[in-house]
Amino acid sequence: MGYTPHVLVVGGGPLGTGLARDFAIRGLEVTLVDPGPLAAPRTGRMGGLLASGAQFAREDPDYAQRCLAENRTLFEIAGHCVEDTGGLVVGDNLDGLQTACEDCSIAAQHLSAEAATEREPGLDPAVDGALAVPDAAIDPFLLTVAAARDAREYGADIRPRTEVTDIVVENGAVETVVVEQTPFPVDADGRDATGDADGDATDDADGDDTGGEPPDDGADGADPGAGGESGEDGDEPVRSDGGKSVPGTVGGGTDPTEDLGGSLEPTVDRLDVDYVVNAAGDNAPAVAGLADCSVPVSQGQETVTVAAGRPVETAVTRPAAPGEAPDTAVPVGQHTLLATEHRSGSDAAGVPSGPDTGHIPSPLAVDNVADSLSGLVAGTGRTQRALRLPRAEFDPGRGRDFAVLDHDRQDCWGLLTVLGGTVTTHRWVAERVCDRVCGEFGIQRACQTDELQLPGGEDVPDLAQAVGTFGLAESVYEHSKRRLGSQTSAVLHTDGENPVVCSCQSVTRSEVAAALDDETNADADLGGVRVRTSATTGRSQGGRCGHQVATQLHPAYDGEVVENACTALLDERWQGQRPVAGPQQTEMARTYRLHAGVMNRGHDHEMGHTDIAGYDDGSHDPADRPTCCPRVGWEP
Repeated sequence: MGYTPHVLVVGGGPLGTGLARDFAIRGLEVTLVDPGPLAAPRTGRMGGLLASGAQFAREDPDYAQRCLAENRTLFEIAGHCVEDTGGLVVGDNLDGLQTACEDCSIAAQHLSAEAATEREPGLDPAVDGALAVPDAAIDPFLLTVAAARDAREYGADIRPRTEVTDIVVENGAVETVVVEQTPFPVDADGRDATGDADGDATDDADGDDTGGEPPDDGADGADPGAGGESGEDGDEPVRSDGGKSVPGTVGGGTDPTEDLGGSLEPTVDRLDVDYVVNAAGDNAPAVAGLADCSVPVSQGQETVTVAAGRPVETAVTRPAAPGEAPDTAVPVGQHTLLATEHRSGSDAAGVPSGPDTGHIPSPLAVDNVADSLSGLVAGTGRTQRALRLPRAEFDPGRGRDFAVLDHDRQDCWGLLTVLGGTVTTHRWVAERVCDRVCGEFGIQRACQTDELQLPGGEDVPDLAQAVGTFGLAESVYEHSKRRLGSQTSAVLHTDGENPVVCSCQSVTRSEVAAALDDETNADADLGGVRVRTSATTGRSQGGRCGHQVATQLHPAYDGEVVENACTALLDERWQGQRPVAGPQQTEMARTYRLHAGVMNRGHDHEMGHTDIAGYDDGSHDPADRPTCCPRVGWEP
């Protein structure tokens, strides 16, 4: 065996985890770091549209064909992350677009206005026809976590909430990278658990990397839970930790008060790496700057809103001008992601951006999304969240998909920045980047990520058998199965009671416990739990269930950690609600105020935590458990 290079991947979005997975499968030593949880704002906000390429067939046929190929690949390797909604493309000159699709081997059927609205009643009546194309919806949360877990299975070290603080360059090459892990309740921006730099829980806290609602990564869609491996017969789960207790569970073979989460103090580590791949999204220029390198990009952004329910059941798109993203309305899970065209230098309402505004758009920007999408979707339902998504804009020079900047030309060998890539093409981008880096070390190993299935995509238990086995309502099981895939049995099987702790999303205690036990998650990180389970992303946005999710940290963590984690979770939820806090959001605002006032959050106090164990312990009659609040028009 020769020397095995150590590659550091910076960025925990779909592209970053895809890179880590590819490198690990090829046998390289891999470490992945991200300052937030996986799929955090800076690296994880990608559209929930699994594009067929039809939207780009006219202006960029090569890219359109690449989208089609990757669309089919993701259906094969990540089917549990994909919902086959089908797609409708609306706009001008549909005949010309249909011809371009046919030239790219993309199936496209021209529908009249009447036929289009019959197929998708949620279309705006003003739509003058549409093309039916093989688009789909994909949940980037599910995809990102599955890729991270697979990378770890192949030996990768996954470190969320870990920030690169220095890149040491000696003799024109990367020598050492200094990273600081700030596990919850201290986040990657050096803020305390309230999300405010000076420690005050105020309503103007920035949108930070605690994992805001990434609408274009399937923001409030169903996300996977974690769990151990199932036994040979698929009935008895065999936990990867040998059966020891995890936070929030009733059973287990060890003392439940054992410190399972490790230290919550920041730790600094010096990594001797051979190569750094910078896939940090809009933070990529700052990462490169640590090595005195520059990335010539301009900062752009777009505003995305999340509508409760599914006003459309089909992925609807309207092509945009070259260089801009199409308008989209994509149903993901129990929500619909609404995104308008790309904006540069300011938010969609013309309000200047800056570090003080974080990821919170102005109310005018939210209104602009609704205006831009008028004529596309008849009704967007109740707008639940809104976020401004930063984009690092860079002319790839080789198609519209991605760009690679080798910093060797800036006297820094061993640092490469990759920008771009969509959730549709992220696997292919990762393959190309891995080919290039492996070539630097003379390694010639074929990529296998297009053939190997991601964890969770195997067959799942039969509904009737599972409901009898786990004692859950059918609707609860359906939601769990959608998130967990083939891990359903391992996660839901428990010797103790398994109450629903988030009724809107039908998330049970065992799912939360498994997410906390996931080694690709950070210690006591409820942002990571949200990513893996979708808990707190439903109608109440954590207002009714945030404290129930947080108490699953007890008794492994003391009351102060539990309270800080709950505060941070609720603050993060509120940040996305603030821009849309109109009359329809008063219920959520009142619920947030209930936590802030009645539970005395944001104030110093001496309340003690002796009663924390008094929260629901799951011992009540299973018949009394709450079930889910299914989306409008959906039946399990």
